[in-house]
Amino acid sequence: MDLHDEIIGKRALPGMLVVNQKGVLVYYSNEAGEMLKLLCPEASGKGPPPLPEEVSRLCNSLRKKSGKDAPRTSLHLNIFRNEELYLLRAVPLFKSASKAASHIMVIIERRPLRENPADLKKLKSKYDLTERELQVIGELIQGSTNQGVASALSISEHTVKDHIKNIMKKLGVNSRSLIICSVLK
Repeated sequence: MDLHDEIIGKRALPGMLVVNQKGVLVYYSNEAGEMLKLLCPEASGKGPPPLPEEVSRLCNSLRKKSGKDAPRTSLHLNIFRNEELYLLRAVPLFKSASKAASHIMVIIERRPLRENPADLKKLKSKYDLTERELQVIGELIQGSTNQGVASALSISEHTVKDHIKNIMKKLGVNSRSLIICSVLK
């Protein structure tokens, strides 16, 4: 069983949201509703759950990218909240023969992170990671870009790339996604 198979076996059911072009939530699955409650704990239990700001921004970004003449595209975002990682992917939905998206579908998955900080210490010692490399991994888990990691850690983008290359070499992987998979394993 490889790393991907192991992670897939541990996954919970994803949720699905559908948002119209005005940014209004028009459909959500039960799983998505439960995740939205976890992402917005201040919301009341009555009516549809509110969209987290990150979901609204993701949908707005997709709307801008998928104009009438733009190719059909998708966007993804990782949200780290309450010791859990939420993986989001937004795709435009088109009515038949239409060139403009009528709605946006967001698939949302929840992945708990390691149960206790000691696991990060094990990860550090197992792969001989530095404290800075652990900080970079933490930013990657939150979905940060190289520029975002650089800003958060007050280092240059070139240094971030070097850290990522070193982390990949130490973990024996060849992509940012596999870094995250290895940490969540």
